[in-house]
Amino acid sequence: MRYKKMKTFPFILIFMFTTVLYAQTDELEKGVVDINLNKQTDNITVLMAASSTMSQGLTVKWPDKSPKHFWVEGFNDINQSLEWKVNVKKSGRFHVDVLLSAKPQEQFEIQVLNNGSNLLFTSSIDGWDKIDGGMISLSKGENIIRLIKKTNKSNVSVKSLELIEEDELRDYRKRVEQFKVSTDRFAGTGYGLMFQYGPWAYPQKGEERKTMDEMARDFDINKFVAMVKETGASYVIWSLTWWDYKLMMPSKSVDRIIGNSERTSSENFIGKLAHELKANDIRFMLYYHLGHASHMGGKTDWWQAQQWPEEFAATGSGQRDVFFANWMAVIKEIGENLGEDLDGWFFDDGLVYYPAPFEKMGLAARAGNSNRLISYNPWICADYTEFQDVYFGEGSHGEVRAGSAPIGGNGVFKSGPHKGLLQHSMFIMEGDWGIHKPNQEIETKISKEDALKWLNSAKERNVPLSFNLLMWEDGGVAASSVEILKELKNKVLKKE
Repeated sequence: MRYKKMKTFPFILIFMFTTVLYAQTDELEKGVVDINLNKQTDNITVLMAASSTMSQGLTVKWPDKSPKHFWVEGFNDINQSLEWKVNVKKSGRFHVDVLLSAKPQEQFEIQVLNNGSNLLFTSSIDGWDKIDGGMISLSKGENIIRLIKKTNKSNVSVKSLELIEEDELRDYRKRVEQFKVSTDRFAGTGYGLMFQYGPWAYPQKGEERKTMDEMARDFDINKFVAMVKETGASYVIWSLTWWDYKLMMPSKSVDRIIGNSERTSSENFIGKLAHELKANDIRFMLYYHLGHASHMGGKTDWWQAQQWPEEFAATGSGQRDVFFANWMAVIKEIGENLGEDLDGWFFDDGLVYYPAPFEKMGLAARAGNSNRLISYNPWICADYTEFQDVYFGEGSHGEVRAGSAPIGGNGVFKSGPHKGLLQHSMFIMEGDWGIHKPNQEIETKISKEDALKWLNSAKERNVPLSFNLLMWEDGGVAASSVEILKELKNKVLKKE
């Protein structure tokens, strides 16, 4: 896989700062414009809605829910607007994508107040989408970009505008095409298993649990692989981190960042597990949580080391260079360690990353395997980047949705908010994603009938399903959940 060096962006947009106010007034509320230059964001300039100058009634969703930044909501009146002030060193035309949620046929206009340039666009689906707004012209010097509604069909939420200079657009699209890897093999896998298992797990009974190294030493990998084969699953998604930021493998990067090795194990359990699964023709992928540990108030030594900007949750802005440098160091090291045994990454909390240098991050994520699949969780939003391959699919069951591939298709979305990604779904079979508290019980919550219905529908369109199982410290799982999976193997896979 070849990657072209990014060009230096010829139109430098200079950002200007004012104060963020959430009080309701008759005047436009002053916002912060924070434009990350293209060297950091794949040649795309992102104008965050929360960093705009907002009309009365527009508010940021959950502005105190750090480190997550959501969007601006309450855009329900044609008299409201969002404005961004930008300086451009040279006049030019810019392509605009708009990340927003609306009902179908809601009409919008983007205006450049100083030169009269404007464009009209219309929403086409119910919910979040990344809409191709068209081209606008920006003049040399100061520009004011305004977003308004032309109709009042729905209460709209806005995440951002994404601008890219017209002459850069073709090269950007070529780089995206070169970055993508084939999803055909994953599309044909049918279903796999997911485990949010790690040093946060507990035994079936009692509060005393093993150390991370004891867990790595005592876990019966051969028994686990035999169980996976018994279910008919063709791949495993395993949590590198989740309820706590602890890795059951060595990592010099993690140890260096926090100054100790208390969050890594001495034994490479993940490496051994991946290798044994691959030896049995079972693909292996990793789920990765950023480690902000909301249930711990984000006060862990790991998260403090990321130097996360306090203003990000409220404005979508702030200096995050330390965070991204740390992220790429860790992900690259893990990828090089596991090599061809690691087939994919599932990165949770895409709204914490965005806006981000996704192209550069993708190169780090592919270290050790140039064909490794990449996915960022958009939650309910549209995709945050084209530099990925697979739809995360949290909480879905492979249902037909906007843009889904047709029966007999390759599983890739043909249109809509996830266009170009392989549709994929991950969902819990029991009451939680993982065992993370003492005496936590496992009770199967889905039926064989539902599981068969979901799988039969998804397989017709080559959409893989990931069944998440709870697992106790010793590797024990619920027999009732395994029986459902064996039923899938007997009734669906035997037809092939």
